[in-house]
Amino acid sequence: MGGDNFGYRLTIRHPRESFSLRFTPKTPVVSRGGAIPVTFTAERVDGFDGPIQIHIKNLPPGFHMPATTIEAGTYATTVALYADANAKVPEKASTPTLEGTTHATGIPFAFIGNFELPKLIERGDIVATTAESEVAIQPGRQAKMTVRIERRNGFTGRIPLDVRGLPHGVRVLDIGLNGILVNENETTRTVVLYAEPWVQAMDHPIVVLARREGKNTEHAAKAVMLKVK
Repeated sequence: MGGDNFGYRLTIRHPRESFSLRFTPKTPVVSRGGAIPVTFTAERVDGFDGPIQIHIKNLPPGFHMPATTIEAGTYATTVALYADANAKVPEKASTPTLEGTTHATGIPFAFIGNFELPKLIERGDIVATTAESEVAIQPGRQAKMTVRIERRNGFTGRIPLDVRGLPHGVRVLDIGLNGILVNENETTRTVVLYAEPWVQAMDHPIVVLARREGKNTEHAAKAVMLKVK
């Protein structure tokens, strides 16, 4: 389309590399003594391709979320928000702050936003934990971690597992046709991770997630720190 009545404007400027962040779920709902996965997604502006360090400040007492990183060239990561069994949200609690920072542009840049106050609920049908709080892995090698499941409220079904927030180049092995399953008569499952030979050294938190079939609710374990050495 075009014509005498059509106007066009061309702007030429130097790129201003930056980013913004969003997260889901928007209002986190966490069970006491449990965790949920929170996914952070970056909108990269003007060709910005560097790593983004993410930190939540001023969470209420008893809530824990480790700092994490959206790696260079990627757009999202997932981390666990965990609540102690005695966690509380004070009536006049301050709103937590989401802070994303980078130094990759040569000029320090920070994105600051509000992170919704989490809501507390009682434990559901599944409590997921891991035997390890840290897992070390070498590039080109494998590492294992053990997931433990407690069924509650009369639930006896099988439980699909997932691992989220893995850095680029690290994946879960031995995934069957139905994914990773803890069958009805089982309470533990060993998960095998593999790191490609080119994965760089880093410390990166990951999330082990159990899903309650039927209700489709998600029950995460406390964050596991993956150490690539």
